[in-house]
Amino acid sequence: MNDKINSIIESYIRSPRRTDYAIMIDGKWGCGKTYYVENELKELIIKNGCRYIYFSLSGCNDISYIFKKITLRLLFNNLYNILDNDIIDNIIGVGAELSNIHPISKSIYNIFNNLSGGIGKSITKKILSEIIPDKIFIIFDDIERISNDTLRIDLISQIYEIYLKKGYKIISVGDESNIKNKNYFVTKEKVIRRTINYKSEIKLQIENFIENQFKYSEYYEYLYKNKDIFIKYIIASNIINLRTISFVFDNFFYIYSKLKNHLKMKFVDIIFINILLLTNEFKEGRITITDIDKKEILMKYPDSYYLNITLQERGFQKKQTYLDYFHDRYLTNPIFNDFKFIDELYNYILTGYLDINQLEQEIKIIFYNEFIPEPVKILNFLTSNLAEIEDK
Repeated sequence: MNDKINSIIESYIRSPRRTDYAIMIDGKWGCGKTYYVENELKELIIKNGCRYIYFSLSGCNDISYIFKKITLRLLFNNLYNILDNDIIDNIIGVGAELSNIHPISKSIYNIFNNLSGGIGKSITKKILSEIIPDKIFIIFDDIERISNDTLRIDLISQIYEIYLKKGYKIISVGDESNIKNKNYFVTKEKVIRRTINYKSEIKLQIENFIENQFKYSEYYEYLYKNKDIFIKYIIASNIINLRTISFVFDNFFYIYSKLKNHLKMKFVDIIFINILLLTNEFKEGRITITDIDKKEILMKYPDSYYLNITLQERGFQKKQTYLDYFHDRYLTNPIFNDFKFIDELYNYILTGYLDINQLEQEIKIIFYNEFIPEPVKILNFLTSNLAEIEDK
């Protein structure tokens, strides 16, 4: 899926000489960087006989705390090979009470508290002298989310002094478009040799995401059979944020579980499209619970929109509204030609509360013709075409 990036990383792993530089994976928020790092990249690193250590720097305001945790992971992965890194972090976070539950827990907690002292320093030195640095990969994710610019620059400098000089493999991950400090980029150039722009092929990315996120879900079989149409809608909407896509499917499956079977069969597409587009608008902050006017505007689509277009073509000046934006953002794609706004889905996405009876009633009103009994449809057809039938 990410062959080019994987090839660069493998070259980094197999470098014939000790490396003293880091690699950066740069990409927009929600583009799938972290998902790639925690899944495909992790598998690649381990497959090549290296150890994988991952840290999110989101909200970090104490660099020494991060370095202590790295030291502990190196130590206890050596001593207790089956120990999960998350267990170490949980013990540190919970504190002394948890440390009394098990001897290993107590060791971790005591060493963490003593790392800055004389004994701690000697332990640290011993740990670092016994491991093979070029077999250790440390991934620092969310570098743009560190609490301030000075701390970010200090982190990069210390990574070089503490790890890169000794041959450790370092990968920094983040969205550099959200870093404005020029000194960061000056310091970065001294430490990071190559910056990889992460732009995964969206169809393959979503397929892989669905496979991994929902393979144990009760809806997996249904999703797998219908994934092509769902992916088609997602691509047409230009939504690439995997967190948003995950939220879309969570919303969809909750509603799907509540619908009567005959509604699932007939209206699953329009329901999914509503959830997809409205969830994205909500996640990006363009609609909120107080935006009654936007909801009322969407309820008038498509009649109101095309009336305004006709008036503009005849010379009337019309102020741009949210409906114009919504149409231009999504509905110009032919796949959404039959879009009908469903008010109860809007309410559910913004509040988390679903009135399933109201939703089913609204669907019956919007798609009135779909619920007319066949004999009535035939009678209506004959009645409306009676004159033409008599002439023939």
